Amino acid sequence: MKKTYISVALLLCMSISMVGCDSSQPVTSPVKEEVKPIASSIESNSPLKEDILKTEDVNLVISLLDNYSPSVLDDSVLEAKGDTYKWIWFNTLQIWTDDLIRLTHAKGKLEGKAKDAIIARLNTYFVPEESEEIFNTYFRKDSQGNYESIPTERFGKGTSSIHADLKVLIEKKGTKVIVRVTGTEYDYFDPQNKQKNKVDVEFDLIKKEKHYYITNIEHH
Repeated sequence: MKKTYISVALLLCMSISMVGCDSSQPVTSPVKEEVKPIASSIESNSPLKEDILKTEDVNLVISLLDNYSPSVLDDSVLEAKGDTYKWIWFNTLQIWTDDLIRLTHAKGKLEGKAKDAIIARLNTYFVPEESEEIFNTYFRKDSQGNYESIPTERFGKGTSSIHADLKVLIEKKGTKVIVRVTGTEYDYFDPQNKQKNKVDVEFDLIKKEKHYYITNIEHH
């Protein structure tokens, strides 16, 4: 098991070093280039690929990612002046969630008990039902009670791709808050013919005591 810990740690550290620790430095302006997730350099020939990721491995990944996670969501974020500060918080969460999913995807298989550790960490930011939905989007249970990785699109790329026209609209309805993040993404694939794409993401926040939890994420 010690060798597995070392392998997971080395994999994460290599990922961080190859992208310059971008997740630890959130973009301070919506017109800058997209922040790259720290897990973006995982190679398909990783030595972890054919094994099963244990609960201990998942806990290690979670602890190593803690430095890149946002604080809990509270009124200090929602009531901050200016849309950029709010966007930075949601963008940091998107990057952290994407990194968590991609790193726990690395082996292709996940120990059944490891699901609880992932769900518990997601529950810091999402309502339990949303955490389950996120997990089930990327993992499916096999006949032995473990989980297999599902090849699919990355988590919530929309908010991090905003380059201009950023707006964060917040509407409070009792204990529920509706957040809508909109803006423009520039497609630089063809420098001679820059394309503009609309970004429009909406979700609800449920308040419990002093904190808010995300649910009902929709990409329009």
